[in-house]
Amino acid sequence: MVRSIPFYLICRLMLFAPLAYIGTSQELMSSGLAFIERGTYHPFWSLSLPRIILALLAGFMLAASGYLLQTTLKNPLADSGILGVNAGASLGAVCALLLPSWFGWSISAENALIAFSMAGGLLSSVPILIVSRLSSSSLTLLTGVAVTAILSACSSALIFTIGQGRTDLALQWMAGGLYGRGWEQVLYLLPWAIFALGFIALMFIPLKWVRYDDSTLRGGHQRASAQGYYFDRHSADHCPCSFRHRSNRLYWAGNSAYGKAHLQE
Repeated sequence: MVRSIPFYLICRLMLFAPLAYIGTSQELMSSGLAFIERGTYHPFWSLSLPRIILALLAGFMLAASGYLLQTTLKNPLADSGILGVNAGASLGAVCALLLPSWFGWSISAENALIAFSMAGGLLSSVPILIVSRLSSSSLTLLTGVAVTAILSACSSALIFTIGQGRTDLALQWMAGGLYGRGWEQVLYLLPWAIFALGFIALMFIPLKWVRYDDSTLRGGHQRASAQGYYFDRHSADHCPCSFRHRSNRLYWAGNSAYGKAHLQE
């Protein structure tokens, strides 16, 4: 009988195999020390390594956003690209190349791209948030598709007004390539990745209970009550970074004699 290799083991091998190779390579170690101490240029340390780290950080943050959206909406098709967040960020990036020159703002292109793209992604989620609070998740996805189409059309129209040089920069940024990226971009992205990791760690247990339907939770409540456990139901809103949804949170409060499970909605 052939036993499958666990997925997490494959991920560990893919992560630690390059680290083991770097640690055993005398040439890479010596060039790495020279790069750290004197800033000596080396293709691996100056180009390859920062781009590898950027790809890992970007992939992790995309996976985190997909996990939050799919969990809170209870829909496996929920994605930032479908819900209009990516289109809003792209429109913000195009505006970052236009508005500073129009109004004479003294802001670097890198900072403007980050600030405007984040603002565009957040603003594009407002109509999705409103619809998700009033209707089903299916209608939320359809609204996201409509918002994506509208914002993508606006981005395409604005791209023709910013000139050839800035058009290339906008298209390169929207495509998400790693060309021309280095340690500076790693430092830009690293704090947000740490924030996302901390948020996922704090909300991991509540998000596990968001996956269940009300009928499932109600059945568990009845079975636990029959076994002598006491449940106290309240209401709470969480996950503001994706969408604020009514959700169920389980927390444990123990005392010297009995353990009480409190289900907080």
